[in-house]
Amino acid sequence: IEVTNDPMPPVWMEPSAFKNSEMLTTRIPENYEGLYEDFHPLCTDPNRRGVQYQLISVEPYIYDDVFRFNRQNGRLTVDDPRLLDYEALVQNDNHVAKFEIICMDAFAKQANYTGKLEIMVEDVPEQPQFMMGNQQISLNVKETANVGSAVEELVAYDQDRDSQKELSFSIVEAETDDCLPFALAQPVFVDQGHTGKVNLTISEELNYFRKSSYDLTLKVEDQEDLTDQLVIHIAVEFVNTPPKFNQSKYEVDALESITSEDVIASLEDFPFTDRYLEHSYSLSIIWTDSPGMFRFVSNELRMIEGSNLNYEETWFHRLTIRLTDVGNLYDDANVTLVVNNVNDLSIGNARFNPHATMGGSKVKVLGSDLGPVWRAASISATITSPGGHMVLQSQCIRTRLDNQWNNNMVECAVPPGVGTGLMWTLQVDQDSRMAPFTTHFQPPAVNSIEDWPEPADTSGGQEFRLRGQNFGPVQIPSIDRALISNPVVVEYWSRSDAQVGVLRAQDCEVVGDGDEVVHCRTAEGGGANLEFRVVTAYLDPDWEQMSETAKPADAGYSIPSVETVAILSEVLPTTGLPNALRVRGTNFGPSNDLIFATLKNGWIEWMPECARENHTVLMCSLPEGFGEHFDFQVTVAGQLSGRSPKSEAISYDKPVVESVLDVVGRPPRDLNTRGDELVFLHGTNFGPGVGTQNEVGISVYYGESLEYTASDCHVVDPHTRIECSTVEGVGKNHSWIGNMGNQTSNQLTGVSNYHAPIVATYTRANSSEIGVTDLETPGGELIIIRGRYFGPEGQSVDEVTYGEGNFTFEARECKVRGHNEMECTTDPGAGAGHFWTVRIGGQSSEISTTSYEEPIIDHFEGVSGSDPQRLRTLGGELIDIVGENFGPPESSDRFLESVTYGPEGTTYEGIGCSVLSHERIRCATPPGHGQQHTWIVVIAGQKSDFSVACTSYAPPVISSINPTHGPTGFDKTDRLMPTLTITGTNLGANLVETIPIRLMMDSHGHLRRLQDEGRVDIDDNVLTKVLTEQQENPSSWLENAEALGFPPDALQEWLKDVSFVDISVEEIEYQGGSPTVDQTIRVSLPSGFGTNRAVFLRVGSTYSLPMRFDYAPPTIQAISASIVEGDKVKLTIFGSNLCGGSSCDDATCCGRLYVDNFEEPINVPADQYFHDEIHKVLDIDRLSRTQREFPTGTVQVQVLDQPVRTSKHSFREPLP
Repeated sequence: IEVTNDPMPPVWMEPSAFKNSEMLTTRIPENYEGLYEDFHPLCTDPNRRGVQYQLISVEPYIYDDVFRFNRQNGRLTVDDPRLLDYEALVQNDNHVAKFEIICMDAFAKQANYTGKLEIMVEDVPEQPQFMMGNQQISLNVKETANVGSAVEELVAYDQDRDSQKELSFSIVEAETDDCLPFALAQPVFVDQGHTGKVNLTISEELNYFRKSSYDLTLKVEDQEDLTDQLVIHIAVEFVNTPPKFNQSKYEVDALESITSEDVIASLEDFPFTDRYLEHSYSLSIIWTDSPGMFRFVSNELRMIEGSNLNYEETWFHRLTIRLTDVGNLYDDANVTLVVNNVNDLSIGNARFNPHATMGGSKVKVLGSDLGPVWRAASISATITSPGGHMVLQSQCIRTRLDNQWNNNMVECAVPPGVGTGLMWTLQVDQDSRMAPFTTHFQPPAVNSIEDWPEPADTSGGQEFRLRGQNFGPVQIPSIDRALISNPVVVEYWSRSDAQVGVLRAQDCEVVGDGDEVVHCRTAEGGGANLEFRVVTAYLDPDWEQMSETAKPADAGYSIPSVETVAILSEVLPTTGLPNALRVRGTNFGPSNDLIFATLKNGWIEWMPECARENHTVLMCSLPEGFGEHFDFQVTVAGQLSGRSPKSEAISYDKPVVESVLDVVGRPPRDLNTRGDELVFLHGTNFGPGVGTQNEVGISVYYGESLEYTASDCHVVDPHTRIECSTVEGVGKNHSWIGNMGNQTSNQLTGVSNYHAPIVATYTRANSSEIGVTDLETPGGELIIIRGRYFGPEGQSVDEVTYGEGNFTFEARECKVRGHNEMECTTDPGAGAGHFWTVRIGGQSSEISTTSYEEPIIDHFEGVSGSDPQRLRTLGGELIDIVGENFGPPESSDRFLESVTYGPEGTTYEGIGCSVLSHERIRCATPPGHGQQHTWIVVIAGQKSDFSVACTSYAPPVISSINPTHGPTGFDKTDRLMPTLTITGTNLGANLVETIPIRLMMDSHGHLRRLQDEGRVDIDDNVLTKVLTEQQENPSSWLENAEALGFPPDALQEWLKDVSFVDISVEEIEYQGGSPTVDQTIRVSLPSGFGTNRAVFLRVGSTYSLPMRFDYAPPTIQAISASIVEGDKVKLTIFGSNLCGGSSCDDATCCGRLYVDNFEEPINVPADQYFHDEIHKVLDIDRLSRTQREFPTGTVQVQVLDQPVRTSKHSFREPLP
């Protein structure tokens, strides 16, 4: 059985979905787009061979444009969704689409099925829409459009028929950094609310230059939250408008001193409004009452070059100005330029005569701009003395001509006053100017001195008066118009003695009607033949005026008198003695500077130093000296007292001779009869050895009966040693005695002797044959005896004998021809083998002998590196003495007696000396110091001459000092000065107990004084140069210093003045515990001041080269102030390194005190100036006006040789 496929028609798959057997109904939302998925054909082919579709009809016809039918699958696609508009379709009842569709078998087309489809368009909510035809629009608006005006009407439409509520409009986005100048007005609705209209309005003023366009987005929204947006671009169109001044009148100020370079006013000074301030504007002058004076440059009002403002001529100018923008739109305004006065007073010279001290003189002050010409002015002058002690107020006037005031001259009346150098300050209204000229009062004149005490006591205090003219008023005005006494001074001095100086009378004041009489009291003083002058305005040297000198015939002080001289010591050594004499008398004067005391005995004069206790008592030292029976006299201010009473004559202690020694320290034996051998007397009270004493004041006698007077005697060691030279002579058992200033010393006996005579040869007269063997027995033959030590020519002869055994003959008529020759006549006799004996001065001759040559020193050589010119002060160096006749080396211990050296050949003795050959001796040096040492060698009793060649110990060398800076000192605290460590070589450490070692510190102050006196030409290296010269050329360094700019007298004076500290043995430190080449000295740093101080050592008489030391600069830590004496301020300044104490001399301190900005430093007495405190009392009237009312100020301190002052330190208002 074959089953065949029989074609069957397609059938609906779900017939139950139809409303009836022929109609399928479905729905579609309006505005649907694309394939309608909710509908698809429901036919199926039972044959499973596929179905094709055919659209038969569509009603209504508009749906042909809405749907597209697919014949292959029977599907519908919305082709134009806009036509699926429910609201439009329902109006014509076309909201239902009807379709008739045939389903056909794909292979048997006759097999088909016809069905009907009905699609109902459903209403859905739709978004509103702007009715602008585009989603983005562009608008233009003029920038001048009024705020609130509409830019554009915007319309939106909502299609929903069932919408019963209005649309809402809003701006949701704006592309701007500024606030949006647009807003939406209240919307209007039509068409039953389906259409809304809203105006876009201007909410703020538009400005093209601020922003030329805006972009914003508008939103419309319905009640279903459906929206539409519209992008709007708004372009602001530029519209130009003229600028407008804020005021119709302006006023500007200008100083009359401005120039064409100065700006009077600029655009900002004329406020205006304009829509476009970013525009460029120009200012111009369209009218002025002062043509040619003003112009605008870059919108700045300036003077035209060559013109100027002058307040004194006119105080204002008028202008009309115009402000123009880039579009030539403009506005005008009036301007008043007010000229402000500046202090342009110009003062030239003045016409005046010396002012009358009682006032009333006129001064015409010339100048320019002395007040405005268009009104009266208040004019006065302040006349101030130098230093501001006198302040006078003067009223001044101007003249008026042709309704204008003269502003080129004023006339001022001078009130009473005194002085010169008067400074004028002219005040015109509020302007003032100091005049370039000064004026002066008539100087004082002295006619007579009245009631002068005859004579005046030196203690002062006695009344007298002067009469004259132009002494000034009794009182003068000072600062703040306070009246002070006329500052008048009476000075006088002695014509007979300039040393007195100028004395200033006490309590001087102008009395009576003033101007004619001055009353005073005498000052402490002295002198005769006094000359007087009056000084007015003495408070400042630039203010004061002096009268001509008055020379009365009988004005003077009393002559001093000496009544008693009390000796306050039991001994009066020649070394002097402080406070040894108390002198009583009268009229000893006011100060030590005027006192000159003398001790006189007719041929010697000494000058003691005296200090007055008062006008009747002097305490005097006994100066170095010698002599007896001195009278005391005192000169006070050139007036000499009488002599002290003879009963109170003053005598020094007598000299005492303790020993007499030769150059090698032995008693002087066997002196050469020719004399000229050095002998030294040792003892006490020999005198200082200066001046008169060494010329005629010393006599030394010696001999058996003191018959010889030593020559060239002088003191070589003050008070203790005298050097003399022997004279020709003979004899033994000499005694010695000295006489100094008619005071005879004790006598030393048996001290010395001349050498006994030595007989060498005998010859007949006129014969050269030595020896006489054939004397004639009758005698009478002249015999010449030669030898040594016979004494000077003509020396008496005790006796000359000759003979042999029992036969002795005495020669006759013996005469000494000279020290080496004599003659005698023979006596009758007989015999042979005679020996001759000569007896002179009690000494018999010795038998003729031979002798070796005396030793001679030629030069010195160092051994093992030693240098004879720079021997170590520690000693221990080997040195060879090179010369002649030193004897055989094998007998050195036997013949070599001594080797000594020193400034005089005997100070030091060589150690371990031995003769190496006849020409060389070697010794080790002992510790020592000094330069230019001469040597003496004694060989077998024969002494060499002083060596011409010399040796020297090395000068001290400082290698370092530590620290190199330190404090100036401590006075008010218990702090100790730091230790100064000095390291070097040849410092003399091992000699400190026998010689002075001094630390020298030079402040340059002495050098400066010498330079100021024109005695020294100083540069920074002069000290090093001079001290180097002292080391290298010790014998001639003083003379050579002249070539370095340091004359010997100035150099010695400077070295004497340099401050020093003596080094004690406790301050020496040895490295390793014993002396070595390197030595260290530790000494407490002396107080001082200044920078670049020269620090050097003096070992004995030799100086090291200098190192440099800096004292610390001053600092102020605090200041206290207090009121004292009612009108004075006492300042106590606390600080460090202020310099003071011992660093101050009698005249001034090393530091200076500056208060505020005074030109000159304020002097502080030395006893009030310390290293860490300064005390000073200031007159309040020395401070400025403000400071006098509130005493405050600033203080600085400067130490000499320091480059800068301290920083300013303030002191506060002192407590009462």
